[in-house]
Amino acid sequence: MRALNGIVPRDLAALQTESGTLLTGLDELRRRLVLSLASLAIVFVVCFSFSGELYRFLMAPVRGALPSGALLVATKVPEIFLLHVRMAFLASVLFTAPLWLYHGWRLLVLFHPRGKLTGFASIAAFGSGLFFLGAAFGHYVLFPYGVRFLTNFGSDSVHVMLSVGVVFSLYSRFVGGIGAAFQIPTVVFVLSRLGLVTPRLLARQWKPVVLGAFVLAAVITPTPDLVTQSLLAFPLIALYVASIGVCWLVRRR
Repeated sequence: MRALNGIVPRDLAALQTESGTLLTGLDELRRRLVLSLASLAIVFVVCFSFSGELYRFLMAPVRGALPSGALLVATKVPEIFLLHVRMAFLASVLFTAPLWLYHGWRLLVLFHPRGKLTGFASIAAFGSGLFFLGAAFGHYVLFPYGVRFLTNFGSDSVHVMLSVGVVFSLYSRFVGGIGAAFQIPTVVFVLSRLGLVTPRLLARQWKPVVLGAFVLAAVITPTPDLVTQSLLAFPLIALYVASIGVCWLVRRR
């Protein structure tokens, strides 16, 4: 009975502590999710009011890559309106990416049992810079090259007319996927700060990383040619090598 009197209160205290931590984490998750969604809604309204300018900016590389005489057309009644809505939503996600990254990293560390990390604003800024760099690389280089590769075959005998909604769906998936893939150094930095990875561990995984980079490039890129896939795979491999250096610096500190 004395043993029970000594053990049960400690177990109950531990359960109460864990329950309180979980409730605090869930409340923090709800609060940050509401803040992020509210910011996204506000930025969406602003972006939608400039949807015409967004269309000209986002479709400019596509128009420049199309063969002479090719057209972007709308094939359904609501397609143009939905296109402007989707463009505004994509722009609002891009503009609020630093906020999403900031809250996301804070929540990850909050729920991680070994999570003690500071400098969330710097991490979000670093990750946002890489995200925008990847999106710009896809917008100005890879996507126009892919469109040019796919539409110039047989363009002398076939008049090219592309659905603008289909083109934008491909564009948004492509640019968003590259921006997310460029987060490799940010992810490695956070994992290194949490003590989950080491430079030696990362260096040993170079073979599956090279294979995974080409597989990911094949999934993201709109063309089946090896040149376009290599244009994405090699930067991803370079980012992974840079991530090993980032991990080494973190571990050294």
